[in-house]
Amino acid sequence: MTTPTSPTAKKKPWYKVWWIWVIIVVVVGGIGSLASGGDGDSSTEASPTTTVEAVPEQKWKDTDSYEEYCTGDPSIDPELAPIVDAVAIPDEGHVWMTNVGTDSDNPGMNTVFFALCSPATGDDLKAIAEDLAIQVRASEIGDTVSEMGVNASAANPEATENIFRDFDFQIHLHDGGASRENGSYRAAWEARN
Repeated sequence: MTTPTSPTAKKKPWYKVWWIWVIIVVVVGGIGSLASGGDGDSSTEASPTTTVEAVPEQKWKDTDSYEEYCTGDPSIDPELAPIVDAVAIPDEGHVWMTNVGTDSDNPGMNTVFFALCSPATGDDLKAIAEDLAIQVRASEIGDTVSEMGVNASAANPEATENIFRDFDFQIHLHDGGASRENGSYRAAWEARN
């Protein structure tokens, strides 16, 4: 016959002991205070200051890329001219080239491309792309567009997310409704760089 063993007291893991967390908070707070230069003395003595001259930020219009790709007469397809006129490009940007092409994978369908001179990237460029897409959808060629692209790489070639495409233009609304208001339109635009 075996005798029942008495339950042994198990130790709590170290991270479940409350006073460990108090010590951690005090130590981290002390390190933070030392790192920020605070010594607990709230005297009003003026500390010596160092003057750093600000380096002027180069405007995107002052770059070589802008001079090379964004000056001169824009090349705008007549079919897309009303769309280009209807959409304001922020930061003094503009559309400098458009193209309407035939989609070789989808007979009777077209591809539309907009090249921008704009410093916009990421979600800012997606918003411009969506504004253009809304106008394309409402235009005479809207029902024949299978793919649309927007490229702002000429003005900012080093940036990421400066080329976007919607490869399934017809299945996305591009109507300026709820998807524009809540930002869900961004999912339609795929980065291509």
